[in-house]
Amino acid sequence: MPKPDMGEIISDILNHPAPVIFLDTCIILDIIRALYREKIDIKIVVSAKELIIRSQAEPAGIWLLISEIVETEWNNNINSVVKELRSEIKKLRKNLFRLERILENLFSGTPIPYPDIASYDLDVSLRNISEKLLKSSISFSNDMGCFAKSSLRVIRNEAPASKGKSEAKDCMIIEHYLKISRCLHENGFKEKRIFITSNKKDYGKPSDIRQPLKNEFENVGLAYVDNLAWAVSMI
Repeated sequence: MPKPDMGEIISDILNHPAPVIFLDTCIILDIIRALYREKIDIKIVVSAKELIIRSQAEPAGIWLLISEIVETEWNNNINSVVKELRSEIKKLRKNLFRLERILENLFSGTPIPYPDIASYDLDVSLRNISEKLLKSSISFSNDMGCFAKSSLRVIRNEAPASKGKSEAKDCMIIEHYLKISRCLHENGFKEKRIFITSNKKDYGKPSDIRQPLKNEFENVGLAYVDNLAWAVSMI
């Protein structure tokens, strides 16, 4: 089944207004990483489930959008991210077992049981939520005009690119999201438009967005947040 193009997406949104959320690949993968990366807010797992439910309502309570590039990146990285999670779960189980034995020895041999986290199949559950968020999003086809603009961004070292770091895929993704936001803005769209990425290195912090992205986001009414929970609180 062919993917819709951006013109179709924009038309559908204007005909059925609701908040628009643009997802970066790292945000969808962060659902799996939340268990072992301290900087990731664990609330994003619940937030992802809420976004999935709202996107599937009739009529939809939100528009979840992903560039075709995001879908490709997720497919290319999901197995390695799940493998990393399994490795971290294995370490955690080993450390919990050691803690249990130490406490048992310290406190008169009284067993202090801990749950066997392997029994929860977290690798499967978190992967499923990540995949469901991906599939609940509308993936649209690539736009050649956006590709041309992203190439200029790379050549000029403009964020999310920088000198010595082209970040070509990120440039392509954000050019597509900017174009949709611009078209909605020009047509008087009043609902929120939110871009979510945890890639603060290339985009800057939400409180200190790298230029020219800061001006570009402001010009098209696009908000930038760095986690799903924050986005949910805004809609």
